[in-house]
Amino acid sequence: MKKWFSVIKRKGSKLMLKFIASTAPSIQDAIVYKKCILIFISLATYTPLMSNPFIYVTSNSANDKIAIIDGANNEVVNTYTVSGSTNLRGTAITPNNRYLYVSDSGTNKVYVIDRTDNSIVTSVSVSSVTQIVAVTPDGNYVYVLGSAAYNVISTATNTLISGSPFSLSGKITLAADIAINSTSTAAYITDSATNRFVTIDITNPSSPVISSPITVGSGSGLRGIALASNTTAYIVNTPDNKVYPVTDLTGTPTVGTGITVGTSPNFIEINSNSTKAYVTNSGGTVSVITLATSSVASITVGAVAEGVVITSDDAYVYVANAGSASVSVIDTSSNTVVDTISVTSITGGPYFLSIASPESGVLDTTFGNQGITLTPISTGDFLWQQAIQTDDKILITGVTQTFDPSLFLARYTSGGSLDTSFNSSGSTPGTQSLLVGSRTASRGVSLQTDGKIVAAGFDIETLTNMFLARYSSTGALDTSGFNSPNGYVTQSIGSGALANTIGLQSSGKIIAAGASIDGGTPSFKLARFTSTGTLDTTFGTNGITTTQLGNIASIASIAIQSDDKIVAVGNSDNKITIARYTADGSLDSSFGTSGIFQPSIGSPAIAYKGAVDGDGKILVAGGTSVAGILKSVLLRCTSSGALDTTFNTTGYVIQSIAYGSEFFSLVVQPPFNYIVVGGYAINALCTKASLARYLANGTIDTSFGTSGITQTQIGSIAYAKDLGIQSTNDIIVTGMADDTFFVARYTS
Repeated sequence: MKKWFSVIKRKGSKLMLKFIASTAPSIQDAIVYKKCILIFISLATYTPLMSNPFIYVTSNSANDKIAIIDGANNEVVNTYTVSGSTNLRGTAITPNNRYLYVSDSGTNKVYVIDRTDNSIVTSVSVSSVTQIVAVTPDGNYVYVLGSAAYNVISTATNTLISGSPFSLSGKITLAADIAINSTSTAAYITDSATNRFVTIDITNPSSPVISSPITVGSGSGLRGIALASNTTAYIVNTPDNKVYPVTDLTGTPTVGTGITVGTSPNFIEINSNSTKAYVTNSGGTVSVITLATSSVASITVGAVAEGVVITSDDAYVYVANAGSASVSVIDTSSNTVVDTISVTSITGGPYFLSIASPESGVLDTTFGNQGITLTPISTGDFLWQQAIQTDDKILITGVTQTFDPSLFLARYTSGGSLDTSFNSSGSTPGTQSLLVGSRTASRGVSLQTDGKIVAAGFDIETLTNMFLARYSSTGALDTSGFNSPNGYVTQSIGSGALANTIGLQSSGKIIAAGASIDGGTPSFKLARFTSTGTLDTTFGTNGITTTQLGNIASIASIAIQSDDKIVAVGNSDNKITIARYTADGSLDSSFGTSGIFQPSIGSPAIAYKGAVDGDGKILVAGGTSVAGILKSVLLRCTSSGALDTTFNTTGYVIQSIAYGSEFFSLVVQPPFNYIVVGGYAINALCTKASLARYLANGTIDTSFGTSGITQTQIGSIAYAKDLGIQSTNDIIVTGMADDTFFVARYTS
């Protein structure tokens, strides 16, 4: 790229771009506007997808209907007729929540239903159906139980795989329930006619290895089975009125002492952290087993409790009451029934349940206005970074043009409303602005452990100074504790000065990073300040570190490692450039080549954001151009400064979205080191804010959004500028949409 964008201005409805040939500030915003220069600006309507759990209910009688409960209000919102069916039984939902598989013992078919519109995709004929269907955790196969056999459907083709049906003769007389381990390599089937179960190696589903039966308890009549881990199962023996733990499933299974539960137990489910098991009993109760102690509590529900499911957050348990035509809702925090849902639209009463968790990667309609808060802004205002407080309140920073260009801060409540307790006595409660010099822009914000807020920026008129300002948690400038009496500090770092980002070391010292021109060459620039706002001369050279790289260079983002080393992610001469510095500001010679790593991904590329994941590996989000088309980039390098080939085999992903896209930001989502990236995607008539999520191995997470990607239209031009994670693990997206800032929340 020959020129770099430094400032974006608006004049009426036109977009004005200012170029600087020799400096290298961040260019992401200009790229978006450049690509969309011909699109008219108007705020369009956005349509959020649903973010509530849905429970699918079938009976154990002659019935061709499925009742659908909306978990947001615990009401039956639809009763869907499956045309051609006569006796619907078990149901199962694919991990991406897209498809519902439902068995029909009357026609010996499994119907495949698209949940987005309740349309029947197809039906698959099987040898026989008893009740239960189950989808493997990897989403590739559906297991359908017959009496003494089972069938396997490929979800890719919705056809039976080679070898189906697979006989259980001599081992299982009447298959009752199935559990599949998390790696989709082993299945466990119980027998309701005896007290036996079998383990099946399904590493190759077409060539299963079925074990000899294992006896559980004394009564003949096993029912439900659930896995607490890949090595431990809990199995219901109905005549014994007990649940038996079975350990060492991958070796020689050992049956433990039975746990006495209610009268005639049926099915069992275990919560996500394997601390509680919920057992339904025909006597009209649910037994809650604390697995660590085997203690049992009893909850009264409706008559003949059968099917049971747990919400993905473990907060609620839904129980099908076949004898009272209802579904009970249990609050797991209190072990009490908080709602009873009448289900009379299906014949025979509720029996089987499946739950579609809240969709991952869709707008959370409980946040703001249907998932989004829009804040109108002045022409020329711009948003850069966000920070999430420990109470889940959301801070954003940028520049406002209300008077002269000034630092801008705003805070929102955890639910998406402007927080008027922030700078409550100001002219616009919920916001704060500061003019340092003649024209000021803020690009970075960070939170101290004491809740104080530090913002970093630069003088956009002279491009010679970076600045820091600190505010109390209530939004007041910290004039007594930070470079008193100002509450802010300015520091000359050379011409072309930019402060693009900020980070805090464990000591509370503040790192500001960006670029300046040194000897005619734009360079990486870092400065460190004490917690009281003075330049820390023990860092680098008199408080400042300069790294000259090629002809054009700028730090876009920094991340502070647990050992206080500084990872600087930026760009130099059309190359993504990662530099690592020791805690005191020297290049870390143990990283890359003399502290620098420039990964090669086969084409010129630009970095916008970096992060360090839970394993100490470095992630970078950015963009590239392939055959003239903008594409999004996500890469991971090792802690020593090399592409991590365990990530998508190459160490990087080049992602195509719509007609062109880039990733501007990323965040690591616990507990599995999922990587969420955000940016924009150019569509035919608008530019949409985009999100994508990747697994830790670099493959896209197809359970997120639509095949791993979410696009949201907010006006004509929208993009996700920064990302954060609230304590609920939900994703906060901040960005720009025409003449508004937006804050949005997406489900985890």
